[in-house]
Amino acid sequence: MSRKALYSAIFAAIYLFSVSCGSTKSSDNNETTTSPETTDISSEVSETEVPPPSIEAVDCGGRDYVILNRQHGEYSYPFAEILSEEENGDTMNDAVWERNLYIEEKYNLNLVSYEVPTGNLLSTAKQTILSGDSTYDLIMPMISDGFSLAMEGCLTDISSLPHIDLGNPWWVDSMISDTSIGGKNYIICGDINVSVLNAVGATFFNKNLAEELGVGDLYQIVRDYQWTLDKMTEFARLASYDVNGNAEVDSGDRFGLDCSTFAWQPLFYGTGSSMITKDENDIPHLSWDTEHNLTALGKIVSLLNERATTICVNHYSEFSSDLGGATFSLFSNGQALFFSEVMYGAMQLRDMQDDFGILPLPKYDDSQDSYYSYVHTNNSSTSCVPITNSDLDLAGRLLEDMAYKSYTTVRPAFYDVALKVKYSRDDESAEMLDIIYDNINIDLTLVMNRSGLTIDNTLRSAMQSGATDLVSLIAGQKSACEAIIDRNVETILNLEK
Repeated sequence: MSRKALYSAIFAAIYLFSVSCGSTKSSDNNETTTSPETTDISSEVSETEVPPPSIEAVDCGGRDYVILNRQHGEYSYPFAEILSEEENGDTMNDAVWERNLYIEEKYNLNLVSYEVPTGNLLSTAKQTILSGDSTYDLIMPMISDGFSLAMEGCLTDISSLPHIDLGNPWWVDSMISDTSIGGKNYIICGDINVSVLNAVGATFFNKNLAEELGVGDLYQIVRDYQWTLDKMTEFARLASYDVNGNAEVDSGDRFGLDCSTFAWQPLFYGTGSSMITKDENDIPHLSWDTEHNLTALGKIVSLLNERATTICVNHYSEFSSDLGGATFSLFSNGQALFFSEVMYGAMQLRDMQDDFGILPLPKYDDSQDSYYSYVHTNNSSTSCVPITNSDLDLAGRLLEDMAYKSYTTVRPAFYDVALKVKYSRDDESAEMLDIIYDNINIDLTLVMNRSGLTIDNTLRSAMQSGATDLVSLIAGQKSACEAIIDRNVETILNLEK
């Protein structure tokens, strides 16, 4: 179900404003430090526009309600989704603080955020839950980690939670339906999970270079539904230039596309493709080798391995210690026309001297009905209830109320203030963002990448090695992948509610 029309009406009423703020990225740890952004203009959606859910409060007697979540601060995860100890003038912090205060006052409890390093969240949650420890009332693992926890029997099926209405606009209904198996789902994504919004795929482009090359109005090309993989490739080839004049392709040259092997993900899913499809009973099946998928992957592999056109940093040993940082540096230095990344890239480009714009992911071809977006499953969170939580009634109340209040405060703070004003550089990019966020989907192929399915690793390796015979590559792994998917499906179906 598209939420574009509803969001457009709501966000039209939200005041946009300019903010002044500095950002620095450490080359040692890739962390981003952002100074507070202040304003006296509210970025909320009023209750007259979106009424709150009809959930009565219960008195929790001042107890702590502990939520286990990922430590924020990294460039891919800059915003705390739960932690906010006080108002400090930072737009995102204050939106989270206001949401938390609403919950704490309504239910007479204290929201406690327990943050652990990214690499420790899965093991911490698993060890605690399987030992019967009920310390954590909610957990917010990454999407792929959440599925892995579900496989271990650590999570409660969301259908068991009362008070939650997945038809409300504060839930990302497409992602919830995409990740279900046989009607069962243990992970739920909504506006509580601002990291989901921050990990949506996009295409950045250098406006100065686009004008120099005479590629035309890229925004209008998007509006005309002509923004395709072939069009991206055509323009990317125009940008290739031997800057240092040594008649060799090296990292000092200018390129059409800047990326890492990770780029197969956003580029592939922008074509409306999926490697796992589901039947009428909501049972997943591998569809890796369909003609559509092979054609899309063939175009992507060709583009990423066209050395004079694309600088894929995995192909250069000098970037091996910091692949992500290299892609940002190359684009910021004006060495590429396009940059394939996810939305948190906009924050890292704030100090870029050249102007940049934001476009949707390119389509498969002109006949594709709309633009599609995808979410990075290892850098976006989900909301889960551990099986050790015995009060499912309260869990359902809090999740629905927190999602609602996040929809009216946190989402506008991120989408309309941070993203559309602070990080975007023109009104057209803001228009493109509405297109990007209108159609978000997720493939179980990526959701299962922490549960034995190796398709992502296989394709990244193929991009890095320059493999071109995808038919043979896929045929050689098809049976093993089908067995893993069948095992995962059987495990989920056999879990008790």
